[in-house]
Amino acid sequence: MNATVHRITLAGGVEMRVEVSGDGAPVVLLHGFTGDASTMAVLTERLVATHTVIVPDLIGHGGSSGPAECHGVDDMATQVFAALEALDHPAPHDVVGYSMGGRVALTMACRSPERVATLSLIGASAGLATEAERAARRRADADLADSIGADGLAAFVDRWMANPLFATQARLGDDFLAAARAQRLRNDPEQLAHSLRGAGTGSMRPLHDHLGRCVLPVGLVVGADDEKFRTIADELADSLPDATVTVIGGAGHAAHLEQPDAVADAVRATVRRGAVRVHAVSIPLRDRHTTGRGTTAARDGVLVGLRADGRTGWGEASPLPGWSVDDLRAAHGALVEGAGVDPGASAWVATSGWREDLTASARAALAGAALDLDARRAGLPLFRHLAAWHPSLDAGAVVDSIAVNALVSASEPDDVAAAVRRHRDEGIATIKLKVGGRDPALDLTRIIAARDAGPDLALRLDANGGWDHATAVSLLRRAADLGVVLCEEPVTGIAAIAAVGREVAVPVAVDESARSLDDLDAVAAHAGAIAALVVKPQALGGPDLAIDMIVAARRAGLDVVVTSMIDSAVGLAHAGHVVAACGLAGAHGLATASMLAFDVAPGLAIVDGRISLPDEPGLGIGLVSPGSGSSP
Repeated sequence: MNATVHRITLAGGVEMRVEVSGDGAPVVLLHGFTGDASTMAVLTERLVATHTVIVPDLIGHGGSSGPAECHGVDDMATQVFAALEALDHPAPHDVVGYSMGGRVALTMACRSPERVATLSLIGASAGLATEAERAARRRADADLADSIGADGLAAFVDRWMANPLFATQARLGDDFLAAARAQRLRNDPEQLAHSLRGAGTGSMRPLHDHLGRCVLPVGLVVGADDEKFRTIADELADSLPDATVTVIGGAGHAAHLEQPDAVADAVRATVRRGAVRVHAVSIPLRDRHTTGRGTTAARDGVLVGLRADGRTGWGEASPLPGWSVDDLRAAHGALVEGAGVDPGASAWVATSGWREDLTASARAALAGAALDLDARRAGLPLFRHLAAWHPSLDAGAVVDSIAVNALVSASEPDDVAAAVRRHRDEGIATIKLKVGGRDPALDLTRIIAARDAGPDLALRLDANGGWDHATAVSLLRRAADLGVVLCEEPVTGIAAIAAVGREVAVPVAVDESARSLDDLDAVAAHAGAIAALVVKPQALGGPDLAIDMIVAARRAGLDVVVTSMIDSAVGLAHAGHVVAACGLAGAHGLATASMLAFDVAPGLAIVDGRISLPDEPGLGIGLVSPGSGSSP
């Protein structure tokens, strides 16, 4: 096994030695106290055939230097992340940690769950829960650190190896013990003392209160003869959202050294669990959102991540109460039940059977994740991948910049005016005002307030079917005088919308009344009275079905407006890539991210009223962190 050795200079002048071997999806191995990369070689040998194995000497150990002062577990986690970035191995990573390395790995996952795909912990803990325990351990570690200087490194190593925790290693024979002793003696005694004082279990920041954020597969591996850490593993499993415990027979604390085949199998199983991830999220809105179909205070949904070859594709299912026919819990349950699918060489092909059994929003999440993953594998932005992949699209007709409309749903006219002025100042040229579900007189006052606040802006209305025929005709005749350019779903039903369209000058659009290609036939039959179709990719079942709908609508002579359902950054990005892949002009309803109190990813930026699609592969929204939300 040939490894390439990298020496990486990091912040603070620390130089980290890192061994890299193999080819494939990267897996990171972190050794224990007094160890180095060589102590993880038994795992490297077993994983290298299918993975790129990355094994650093943690700072202050082996061939890596350490700072002049004590360094802690958080420092080590920072250094590992920085080294991976320097090596150009993009997150998220599969991380394996033993003992101290396990505490480093768990710190990485708790601090930045979006940067860790799976976690395998061998004989590791989350620190000590009480200050009394931590204080006692700090005193004991300080005494050990002092003994290194007083008695010398050799005496310390002999004392360390005599710890009952390592007694079972005697089964490996004298040659193994002699080699292990020689390896430990190659460490710098001053740096080991620093590590004891700064990175010992008593000094580390305990992670118990942060374990709930680790919404990623965790494999807890423990030797059958390591009773203390078997108890710790069971306690961790109770606190982690997605953890399993694997007890390795014939092994003690360093199970990977004593039973490397079994531990390697456990690591592979955890990595496989990371192939399909289903995360429930709940994101509060900054302000309640009122439409003709009700009021929404939070967006509850499900994110689906498909991972292969070190890449992850993301999709979203967020049915909107009062609008969607989907049930979130049912969608979540269906996605979890199918989560054993291996994405394989083509995520789209691998998920085909599963997709067909899902509701629209659940299918949209899975289809979106599959297409995102395949785009990342192809090294293409999703919109370019979609345009090349979908037989009805012209790859030369894509656009890489999209105009957006802002969404205003404030109830009071003064608040409507303030929102319109704010969006105008942001460079947005089209406003969509939610109407319906209120006193028609108030709706008219709100429309007038929006027009007065933005006399130069294109003004659209969206009633979500909240008016009856007479109200719609009356208000839209007044709206025509105010320069309203479009009204979405003024009443419910395709024929009813067309009837309104025949009586008013304001163009009307069908939204929730058309949910499939069969519905589009009915819309096309009224093409003279209906001007446009609103397409929500998630509601239709995913990017592919949305593209089918858009292509058919344009052939029928309809304009198309693509919108989201106040999705997270994932759903919004999918909608944006659909617009770009189809080469659509006009303004689209993709400026809703600011309505969320927080988001699961940085998202696509809006500058001067436009989204510029990034050139990077896939969605291009940065690392997705499902742990940003909480279960609904």
